[in-house]
Amino acid sequence: MKKLSIGMRLGALSAVFMVGVFALAAAFLYLSNQMLNEQRQGELISLTDSALSQVAAQHARAEAGEITMEQAQTTAMDIIRDVRYRDIEYFFIHDLDGNMIMHAVRPDLDGQNLSDLQDPNGKYLFRELIVAASSPERSGFVDYYWPRAGSDEPVHKLSYVAQFEPWGWAIGTGLYTDDLTASLMAKAGKFAVIGGLIILFGAAAGWWIGRSISRPVRAITSTMQELADGNTDLTVPAREEAHEIGAMANAVEVFRENAVKQAEMAGVVKGNAYGIGLEPVSQALWKAGCKTFFVALPQEAFELRGYLPEASIYCLGGVTPTGAADFASQKVRPVLNTMDEVHEWAALGGDHQAALHVDTGMTRLGITMDEAVALAADNGLLARLNLTHVMSHLACA
Repeated sequence: MKKLSIGMRLGALSAVFMVGVFALAAAFLYLSNQMLNEQRQGELISLTDSALSQVAAQHARAEAGEITMEQAQTTAMDIIRDVRYRDIEYFFIHDLDGNMIMHAVRPDLDGQNLSDLQDPNGKYLFRELIVAASSPERSGFVDYYWPRAGSDEPVHKLSYVAQFEPWGWAIGTGLYTDDLTASLMAKAGKFAVIGGLIILFGAAAGWWIGRSISRPVRAITSTMQELADGNTDLTVPAREEAHEIGAMANAVEVFRENAVKQAEMAGVVKGNAYGIGLEPVSQALWKAGCKTFFVALPQEAFELRGYLPEASIYCLGGVTPTGAADFASQKVRPVLNTMDEVHEWAALGGDHQAALHVDTGMTRLGITMDEAVALAADNGLLARLNLTHVMSHLACA
């Protein structure tokens, strides 16, 4: 994630939002379909239980001696044969050997053994109905393809069968599921339209928000780069923004204003004034009007302070390892090269001055451009640094 731009991160957030919308729609459709299937199963169980009660009533009459068992079975078949629900749906009865005892709309099947009958997918549907009726629960659901009444076109159907044990009958009925599929597809179409509109709105909002953030940030970063290259004749963008980006832009403007001030001559006397001698060279420069000096190491800075008590002395090597407190006591200004040094110097509270080194491409020393942009946006931290200069090695040197 650290390598992704702000625009890419917002794009990723929009993608997660889109996936979430699709997932929510899919979950709703799945749960809705489950609920409809459960309702249909409950309806089939209730209807079959009602048919079983009719058969049980006739069996009870035969047991009581009111009618013969054959009459009871014939009466039960006649009652169930005439039952219709949803106008056209019906019942069927077969035994546990696969022999059709009564089919309400296909009397031509009565008396036939249907154990080897397969649906278009090769399913032995009556074998599975027998397995369901013979299960420990003596009932169960079986789905298969079967033509509607008056049609030869197989349609998916869900049937429920329950065994009436005294007679060895399996009484079943079923409902076609193509209406559920049509209902599900209709809901899916509506969700696709609604979800598409939500995603379109979310994507547009994400694009607009991302653009409103990434464009000024890129512009400010480009301005920082130009300032680091020495170009101060420019306008810092986004200063009018009333949020963090505006604060960052105004901090960059402070850098720019400091950069356009008249340049101050400074003497670099590191390495014992390049072997000539730190004391005579620094004193000669001081007499010539040079008031600011740069050295490489803390020891050089502390030695130079002894020769020039009033000079502004900067240590290019930063505060490590001597520590910020020693620099402050000697009134030596460190050139801060890392964010650790930045925070160490800021801990002094802003009473002592320092310079900031930004690495603009030569990887000599200094904080990165990203760190510089982040620091520019942190007004509180900047105030505690009390910076006098921002410096860098030019990338084209």
